[in-house]
Amino acid sequence: MRSPLIAVGCILMGAGSAVAEPGLVVTREAVPTAVVSFADLNIWSQAGQSQLTHRIRAAASDICIDNYKVELEIGTLQRRCFNTALNSGMRQMNMAIASQPGTLATSTLIISAH
Repeated sequence: MRSPLIAVGCILMGAGSAVAEPGLVVTREAVPTAVVSFADLNIWSQAGQSQLTHRIRAAASDICIDNYKVELEIGTLQRRCFNTALNSGMRQMNMAIASQPGTLATSTLIISAH
């Protein structure tokens, strides 16, 4: 797996864009988690939902999957971890989308592998 604190992304700037995408930070605790921000997205639009889904998938991958070849048994455990984390994030995203615009108390999701 990865070291105790991994900065998965710095602030990403779109080409010619003044809007920055927030960085993603993954921490190692008893249960791997990642914080995914959607403060810069309109989650009630198709484009915003697509971008948030991409961020959730990236976070799930970062906390669960090593980017090198592993034995089948470890790969199976990594895939199970990824699916759990992905489902956690997607469930939270769907709950946020179901809320009314302007009523959210937070604009972050906590992706968990447990």
